[in-house]
Parts: sequence; C-alpha cells; structure tokens
Amino acid sequence: MKKIVCLLAGVFACFQLFSQGVDFKSVSLKEALEQAKTQGKMVFVDCYTTWCGPCKMMTEQVFSQKEAGDFFNTHFVNVKFDMEKGEGKELSTRFKIRAYPTFLLLEPDGTERYRIVGGGDLEEFIGRVSRGLQEKNSLPVLEKEFKTGKMSKRRMLDLVMTLQDAYDGDRLKIVAEELVKRLTFNEKVSTPYWVIYEDNSLSPLTSDNFSFLLKNKAAFEKNVGETKVNQKIASAYSGMLYSYVAGFAKKEDMARLDVMKQ
Repeated sequence: MKKIVCLLAGVFACFQLFSQGVDFKSVSLKEALEQAKTQGKMVFVDCYTTWCGPCKMMTEQVFSQKEAGDFFNTHFVNVKFDMEKGEGKELSTRFKIRAYPTFLLLEPDGTERYRIVGGGDLEEFIGRVSRGLQEKNSLPVLEKEFKTGKMSKRRMLDLVMTLQDAYDGDRLKIVAEELVKRLTFNEKVSTPYWVIYEDNSLSPLTSDNFSFLLKNKAAFEKNVGETKVNQKIASAYSGMLYSYVAGFAKKEDMARLDVMKQ
C-alpha cells in the first residue's frame, strides 16, 4: 500500500512540475481562436522549426518555467506550430513568417495585434509580450498615428520598439531617423531613448548615431550606466572585426578557386 501511495505521489509531483509551464494546446488555430473568444483571451502562437536553436531554448528554458505558465496561461490560449509541417506551412505563408522563432499575438478574430521575432530570457520576454497586450502598441494603431504627422516623440518611441520587436528593419530606420531629428540633446542621452543607440542596426559603427554616442559617452554612462554603454561600443567594434575577417576569408577562398581553375 505504501509503495502505491508513494508511486501516486511521485506521479502527481511530476504532473505538477510538467503543468507549471506554458500550456500549449494541441489544437488547430481555428479551434484556438474559438477557445480564446469563449474565454475572453488572445491567442499566443509560437512559430518554430525543428532545426532552430533559439526555438528549442525558448521551449526548454523559458516556457517551461512556472512564472511563464502563470503569465501566458492567464492571458492567452497558447499554441505552437512547426512552420515546415502540416498547418504550419499555411500559417507561415499567411502571416509571412521569415525568421525563427516568431511569436504572434492574435485577436480572437484571427487578426494580428503584435509580433515578436526572436526570444530572450523570461523577464525580458514577458515585458515584450506585455507591451503587445496593449492595443495602443499594435502596429496598425501606431502607423495610423505616424501618418498624421502629429505623433508625439514618446509615441514615436513606442513605434520604434514595436518595429524592433517585429524585426522590421527598413521601416524601423525610417521612423528612428525621424525621431532622432526631433530629440533634444538631453533626450538623446536619456534612458528611454537608449534603445535607439543600443540597437546595432540603428547605430552601426559608421553611423552618426554611433559618433554621437562616442562623443557624449560620459553623458550616456551617467544616465544609462557604464556597463550598457561599454557593451554597446564593444559590440559595434567586434561586429566590424567579424565582418572584416569574414570578408578576408571569402577573398582567400575565391583566390584558391581561381588557382584551382588554372
């Protein structure tokens, strides 16, 4: 009898441990949307592939945590689809999925409110998803405001962050450049707008943004912190070094091919 009780206790403990994380339903997207409508929730879609390392990291290290379960199971009906199999293929085309992992926040009617490309640690990721839960941060709402030409600087920053999450590089550069033109010196070196100077796509080594960062390094360090500023600078220079080494290696390979052809 004691053995049976111990066995049942062990099974229950394992079930509790397993159920602590995000509860991804094994249903179609249509069924998930129907459940979301009934429960007054949104749908969270994990778009992954089997060969994607960051996808596996999110599954094993982030979505398995109790805190993740508490958050996502409360706000969403959660589903995940392999973008190279079954329904995932159709969804990949429908939502124009071009990078992995991509996470979609869908309204119960199936329209996309928010998109996050790339993972991260739990606290940061929940912060990004929380932004997406607010309708005011959706791309359609922000783009409509931007087109009026009367968008406040703070709302433009919201649009920058939404485009960063969506990994929409072309549109991001246009909006960020317009925002930087409108910022005062004190705003440029302040913490809220650090996301512009921290982003390697917006502030590469040869950019005006990076030159401004170097010229006013002390002001940035005072407001943002030495660690973040130095990490950004080091990242920019290491990226340039990597590009140089990769380019040199490619030239060497091409030279060897030319020799072999002779």
